[in-house]
Amino acid sequence: TICADFFFVLGMTFLHTVSRNIGYNITSLVTRRTQFIMMEQVSKDLAVYRARGFKVLDLHADNEFECLRNDVLPIELDIYAMDSHVPEVERSIRTTKDCLRAVIHGLPYKRIPQIMVKQLAKHGTDLCNAFPCQDGVSKDMSPTTIVCGKVKLDFNKLKLEFGVYCLVAEDGDNTMRGRMFGAIALT
Repeated sequence: TICADFFFVLGMTFLHTVSRNIGYNITSLVTRRTQFIMMEQVSKDLAVYRARGFKVLDLHADNEFECLRNDVLPIELDIYAMDSHVPEVERSIRTTKDCLRAVIHGLPYKRIPQIMVKQLAKHGTDLCNAFPCQDGVSKDMSPTTIVCGKVKLDFNKLKLEFGVYCLVAEDGDNTMRGRMFGAIALT
């Protein structure tokens, strides 16, 4: 069972899906909330599960997703009543936004470009997926390991925090021009 909803960060719209039993989160930037774009993103999210042999039987969402009912068949679309929310995805969005908020307030920048917000949303979701879900099917394996087959994240190999300003070397020629340029870590 997959649960889906939209959330907003600094004026940007994201589609967030979470699997009910595994706890795997996927966050995707959407430019508009049209039927075509919604279906395109939901299809990409479902393809992630199909690639590992999972069968998604249900999609739980609010009434904004009603337009996808015929498009997602044979998956059963369960639409929640007006002014009610799908609890799993709302809780997952709250957790993701708390993570994003903590990182944003720790950054030394007064303004954050859209590309940085997009990568931050991906980074926050990846971090949430790196740890086993309390209510999940496994207490030892992370959702990323279960759904994508990736090995456990080794935090000893992480060298840069998100948003850190650093100097990056580039291959240069044999002239006196500089070989370093400034960059901001986005992963």
